[in-house]
Amino acid sequence: MLLPQKNKYEKTLRTQLSVYEKEYASLVDTLSNEESQKEISTKITILKKTEINSLLNESSIASSNISIDDEKYYVLLDESRFVYRDESTRVIYEYVNDNPQSLLCYGDEDYFPFCTEVGIEKNAYYYRRAYRFSKPCFSPETLCSFNYIGTPIVRGDILKTSLKVYEKMCDNIQINDALSEKLYALTFILCAESGKAGTGSIKRIPRVLTSLPISTDKKTYESIISNPSNIGLLNEEYKKIAPFMSEESYGSIRLEGEKILSLSSPNKADEQVKVSVIIPSKDNPDMLRRCIDSLGIKEKDNVIVIVVDNGSNDENKKTIEKYIASLGGKNRYIYEVSEFNYSHMNNIAARESDADVLILLNDDIECDNGDWINVIANEAMKDKVGCVGCKLLYPDGTIQHTGIAGGVDGPAHVHMGEEDSKCGWGENLINRNVLAVTGACLAIKKKLYDEMNGLFEELKVGYNDVDLCMRLFEAGYRNVILNDIKLIHHESVTRGKDAKSNVKRKRLQAERELLVKRHPMLMTEDPYVGGISDYRLQSEKVVSNQSIVNVKKDIRKSNDDEGWIYSSFNTLSVEKDNDTAKLITSGYMLVPGIDNMRFDFDFILQKDDEQFIIPVEKKLSMELTGRFNGTDNTQLSGFNFEASLDGLTSGEYEILFYAKDHGNVREIITDTGRTITV
Repeated sequence: MLLPQKNKYEKTLRTQLSVYEKEYASLVDTLSNEESQKEISTKITILKKTEINSLLNESSIASSNISIDDEKYYVLLDESRFVYRDESTRVIYEYVNDNPQSLLCYGDEDYFPFCTEVGIEKNAYYYRRAYRFSKPCFSPETLCSFNYIGTPIVRGDILKTSLKVYEKMCDNIQINDALSEKLYALTFILCAESGKAGTGSIKRIPRVLTSLPISTDKKTYESIISNPSNIGLLNEEYKKIAPFMSEESYGSIRLEGEKILSLSSPNKADEQVKVSVIIPSKDNPDMLRRCIDSLGIKEKDNVIVIVVDNGSNDENKKTIEKYIASLGGKNRYIYEVSEFNYSHMNNIAARESDADVLILLNDDIECDNGDWINVIANEAMKDKVGCVGCKLLYPDGTIQHTGIAGGVDGPAHVHMGEEDSKCGWGENLINRNVLAVTGACLAIKKKLYDEMNGLFEELKVGYNDVDLCMRLFEAGYRNVILNDIKLIHHESVTRGKDAKSNVKRKRLQAERELLVKRHPMLMTEDPYVGGISDYRLQSEKVVSNQSIVNVKKDIRKSNDDEGWIYSSFNTLSVEKDNDTAKLITSGYMLVPGIDNMRFDFDFILQKDDEQFIIPVEKKLSMELTGRFNGTDNTQLSGFNFEASLDGLTSGEYEILFYAKDHGNVREIITDTGRTITV
């Protein structure tokens, strides 16, 4: 297909061409004339391994034959690791023209299988993609864990200044000859120098710019090529993406990087931060005792406990009072009979504290010892750090919390219910920046807590912790998850059972709606998760112009009180098209712990005990491959459809998911806690 094109590349043309994408990738090329190419080359230059090494060689930084233009942008590409995509230079050119304030940029990566015997076939990365790494917004703590930026794109004046600093850095630490180590060290300096220009100087380009081949043996390679659903065979290699930069050889670079980015703790190594641990609790003295005993409070002069009780019965109140007294006079017990309001309980305790750091802690948390308290407190004391959380595991070892994401499906616990050793690209294994952490274990500077007026008391039960984190992010602070601290959380694993409580569902729905009103942008897209705006797998594409499913009135019942359906929405909206209302949605649903090939799924809209059924056609959802230990065929759990809402009366409809095992009579219904308004 030939289309006219002006000398300067037109974004609208690219958008129009996107509708002609093939099933698994965009293979559309556009014509460009020599003048257009020349214009791009005057703005963008790709520096590869030899040229980068020439610039970073201590003896030749000043005498290098490479001329750096202050106004040009330079792509620092390690082609020994990454495959540079054909369209990337044009994408970069377009982005820096539209965002001239950006001094340092980086793009997303994707991963594809290859076999050394076969080699990398031309453009194989387009149609054999295994995984995509949608990168976060600038995340200093994540960068200190591994070089997530990968291929920096930097303006010439920043590059020249950074090269001089790099020369001094080499005097302080030993940097080996590997290009990955050199680029890691230089990236810290590039970020620090770019950051001096203020917010917005470091930007993520929401496009895949480079691809990384994942090596495999010939048998595995041929198995994947013949059947794309076998991508899961690469899962073990995929998990090494983040840990790749976490080896000991990078330790000195990481520590030096913390200094360069001013991320070091303001406290001296032998200085202990004064900490108040706030624990709301009622009628649960045994669990409270187990929690506090595991902290080792008696051996910590810098740590006090403040227990807040909103109305235990007389017997339990006396038991708790006696136990707190046994811990020493420095600890506090606040008793105030009132309705349960988690925000209020923490706020009244915070007002009683004169500590440097507050740690909000649930009474159902348990740990081996309290050594982590000083670690998390020191992290919270760092400049521009907001809330700090840690990894929480269920007693069976699966994940309860490793960060909370926002966006259209939020707030959502990342990797909740999954096995800790078998998640994603390793983000659950490293310390990193996240949008929010859970109040079940949350550290924050007392001064900062007071400045933010504590937890928002209109959010009595849910999302008050997320709201605090979002307010801090909006004020320019960074929230951090320390995944090297692991605590046990005795919360109910069966989220599906909780969702079946109509009272809880309505309360959570109302609190979520309030959260959306307070933070509409963060509840549309999470800047730390990253969006998808370029070529997509079929399951990732935005729904448009596809056949519309009709809603059918019927009835579905559950005969399984133990089973539940785990689900997530990527999109969920009701739109009008020529006065016709239609539901547009995508995401995934699966039954944990079983082969999902056994189940057929329905999407249910329920109002006034009437159910309207939408049969779900399963879509390939490759990002689920290898997730959920003991659950087979997770990649066949996606959904993506439009449904006509003609015939439905106006009002609010609850969304439920239904699964039927076609191998027996097992039927499961789970309330998603979400609604739509027709």
